[in-house]
Amino acid sequence: MIKTNYDDLSNMPEGGQKPKRKLSNAFIAVICLLTVIIIAVAILIIYNMLSKVEAPQAASSAPAVEQTVDETSPAATADTEPEIPAPAAPVVPDFSQVSTAQSLGNAAKPSYEDQVQYQEYTLGKGETLETVASKFGITIQTILSVNQIKNPSAVVEGTKITVPDRSGRLYTVEEGDMLSSITKKFNLSMGWKTLQEVNGLKGESIFVGQKLFIPDETAVESISFAASGIEFKSPLKGGTMIAYYGQSQLNPSTKTTEILNGILIAGSEGAAVTAASSGTVMDTAYDATGSQGYYVKISHDGGYNSYYCFLDMNSIKVGVSDKVDIGDEIGSISSESSPYGSPTLYFKIEQNGIMLDPSVFF
Repeated sequence: MIKTNYDDLSNMPEGGQKPKRKLSNAFIAVICLLTVIIIAVAILIIYNMLSKVEAPQAASSAPAVEQTVDETSPAATADTEPEIPAPAAPVVPDFSQVSTAQSLGNAAKPSYEDQVQYQEYTLGKGETLETVASKFGITIQTILSVNQIKNPSAVVEGTKITVPDRSGRLYTVEEGDMLSSITKKFNLSMGWKTLQEVNGLKGESIFVGQKLFIPDETAVESISFAASGIEFKSPLKGGTMIAYYGQSQLNPSTKTTEILNGILIAGSEGAAVTAASSGTVMDTAYDATGSQGYYVKISHDGGYNSYYCFLDMNSIKVGVSDKVDIGDEIGSISSESSPYGSPTLYFKIEQNGIMLDPSVFF
């Protein structure tokens, strides 16, 4: 028999659909609580972000540091001419005056890539340039060059000198010099960029008269000395210095590279060579090794000796024991007497066995 009456249909509303269930109060409370928590977390995040933004803005209120652009750097545009500083006196490093060797003498020696540092030092009782050089671990020649000392005996107790943190010498930039050409001139293993860093230069631009520190890559032992002062003048009037004290130079005669302990001065054919100071002729001879050729050696007061090398054999006008005054002609130069193919004088000065840089006397 077919059932025609269904109890579950009897309670349906008109239209045949079940009634919708209402959300419980507990469920609504949970939803509200979660919403409040989310809003609170969002407010905290936004507050945090705003705090971080305000910090740089506060810092920006401080005075701005003016920045300069190195126009000589490769980044400079092609149509912008590099600004070359006008020739001026060398910048003297800022020293802290001391009377005894401190950090520079006791600290480990810096790498040649580091910028050279200087210290002012005052000689104490009984100290000499030899003891100071030994204390700081550098050569006497370094102190002589950096301080442009012509008379070592004048450096006595109480004298203030400048001491670099490594051995080397000062070089005065000349017309046409570049950092790269200077490294070649002194046969440095370091590149021009390192030389730039050693001297603390911001760019590769240098100017005539500027003083550069040339590190000594072949340190030599210090030698003691003591002597009085004396005046020297250039022995070749109108000559041009073409090679420098401490420079590596190829001698075409010996086919060897030599470290110059004097200077090479180029002149005209037959140019007269004169005594750089008054003294007594000690020797006139020929150096069979080819390093000096025909030369004259003159002894001067204070333990100084001067050497005049690559003279024309037939031009020598003095003999051993002759007295000469400053400016007296002692011979001449010629292309034939020079191993360099042109009239060249090799001039040296020493004091009690220490070879000095003649250029500091002129």
